[in-house]
Amino acid sequence: MTVELKRQDFMADAVAGLAFELPDGGRLALAVAELRDLPPISSRKEPFAVVLQGPANPAYAQGIVPLLHPVHGRCDVFAVPIARDAQKTLYELIFN
Repeated sequence: MTVELKRQDFMADAVAGLAFELPDGGRLALAVAELRDLPPISSRKEPFAVVLQGPANPAYAQGIVPLLHPVHGRCDVFAVPIARDAQKTLYELIFN
């Protein structure tokens, strides 16, 4: 079953426990750093982007990663690391 994540799935009340699943089965805890609407360019009614903040290490490279959502469970998403420093890595996910 494929889940279509929506903007409200990344709002404060819905994201406690949000994480990427690590290859060893562990969890990479995430927090929502930014949530913004995008102009419609496809059939999706409400396109949006979310920036997720995780620790600096370990970090994922650009690609499809398993997102563990507290409501929807495991969802494979395309994540792009957009910034990294000694404390954190930021990943952008676009839903359009």
